[in-house]
Amino acid sequence: SKDIPVVAADNYAGGTLATERLLAAGCQHIIHTNYPHDLPSPNLERRRAYEELMRKYHRPAVTYEVNFDSSVEEKLVIFNQLFDKHPEVDGIFADNDTNASLIMRVARERGRQIPRDLRVVGFDGANMTRTLLPELTTIQQPIDQMASTAVELLQKRIPGKKTVGTVQLPVKLIAGTTA
Repeated sequence: SKDIPVVAADNYAGGTLATERLLAAGCQHIIHTNYPHDLPSPNLERRRAYEELMRKYHRPAVTYEVNFDSSVEEKLVIFNQLFDKHPEVDGIFADNDTNASLIMRVARERGRQIPRDLRVVGFDGANMTRTLLPELTTIQQPIDQMASTAVELLQKRIPGKKTVGTVQLPVKLIAGTTA
């Protein structure tokens, strides 16, 4: 609803940071994973940034659509297909850290060495991910700031005060060894 405020990370800036990181590392064949294009989601801004940068640098933009609700097994099938169809891939911008982790698993099972043969950038940068995968280069969303901003907006709306429609908060690149 247009009447409900949205608090989100700057997904476009995050997509730009991730793709630029892979390009700067010398990647020639970068693939992106994202939600299906027909599902409305702020994640689609990540895809738009990736695709625009790939066009700017005259590189093919290949996006694998992965439903967030797909099982791990279904995702592993998709990621294996990715490597089967694109053995030239040398960079992957995953739409979230969980998918980045699964992609790294599949890559290693196929003998790919990260970051020598393949560079990977995730998106989220949640505390749990940073604890379990400290090596992952990722775009970190300001989760705590997003939550507190959403609560502030809700508290203003309860008594009927007008609030802004969308609040976009900055993201940052957390450098690991994967890209």
